[in-house]
Amino acid sequence: MFNVKRGFKTALKRAKVNDFKFHDLRHTFASPLVMAGVDLPTVKELFGHKDIKMTLRYAHFAPAHKVKALDILDTTLNERPTRKKVYNSKEKELAIAR
Repeated sequence: MFNVKRGFKTALKRAKVNDFKFHDLRHTFASPLVMAGVDLPTVKELFGHKDIKMTLRYAHFAPAHKVKALDILDTTLNERPTRKKVYNSKEKELAIAR
């Protein structure tokens, strides 16, 4: 029988990846799904969580995903985008200038 955790540790060792735990895979499962447009209740069901708050712990959004969401709202309200993107890499924040 294949031991998943042992195989995972072997793969990390061969790939020379440090400081990554099996549990970290939850983040790489949830975030891409949500950023691809899968709704949170569906991700919650895939995880098997009873409460959506637990799902939110694992679903992180990239700054570009937030910009896309604002573009959708802006286009819906104004028929065409009117904002200018400014990304402050030092602060790792997105600022919207009008």
